[in-house]
Amino acid sequence: MLKVQKLSKQVESVNEGASKSSKDAKSVSDDLSNNPGNAKLSSKADRAAKAAAKDAKKAHKLNDALSKSNKKVESLQKEIDKTQQELNTLDQKVDFVPTQEAK
Repeated sequence: MLKVQKLSKQVESVNEGASKSSKDAKSVSDDLSNNPGNAKLSSKADRAAKAAAKDAKKAHKLNDALSKSNKKVESLQKEIDKTQQELNTLDQKVDFVPTQEAK
């Protein structure tokens, strides 16, 4: 559970970062569209696009890891429920077994 909580916080943070870098890349790209001959803006747009792609890739990996962890937790919870049912069944059987008194 702690792993899932930690991953959730990381995913939230990385998704925010990816969103910000994507917005930055779009902004610089829009500036470049208004001034197509500007080499400095072109370089800045290239760096922003690369940063956005890197952040998106990182976010994708963390989202996948979180998804796998959530599936694992769900699987373990089902296993716990099944074991609990088996224990309840055995407990009921033990309750109905007649006791023998020592003579």
